[in-house]
Amino acid sequence: MRSITIIIVSYNQEDVISRCLDSILVQKDFGLKHIVVSDDCSQDRTWEILNSYADKYPDMMVIHRNEVNLGIYPNCDKALSLRGEADLYCLLAGDDALCEGWFEQIQRFIEDQHVDFDLPIGIYSVLCLYTSLGKK
Repeated sequence: MRSITIIIVSYNQEDVISRCLDSILVQKDFGLKHIVVSDDCSQDRTWEILNSYADKYPDMMVIHRNEVNLGIYPNCDKALSLRGEADLYCLLAGDDALCEGWFEQIQRFIEDQHVDFDLPIGIYSVLCLYTSLGKK
């Protein structure tokens, strides 16, 4: 099984960041190594929520808060700089959510297709989004 690190950029997403993290954590048995979050100096409760997850999952969560608001692209650069080592990386925004079974399907695809990790690869997928009305 290949290791997966999820990289998240966040800014003022207190209403949705838990949904994002929970959609990842329910799949942790399928190769999740780390969840790296770079918060861009949120003015709401996002940082408090991130800290509560870091307290609950200290070996899995890597959280960082920028001292000043950098904007989306520099915040992505910061998040990527914190990624550590893994076989696969997935970049999300704090308002994204992964579909149930996403990690399992990625692992199955790698195995079924005999993906060679000695070569640079990219695996792209369409993320399932959740709305306030339920699953979409």
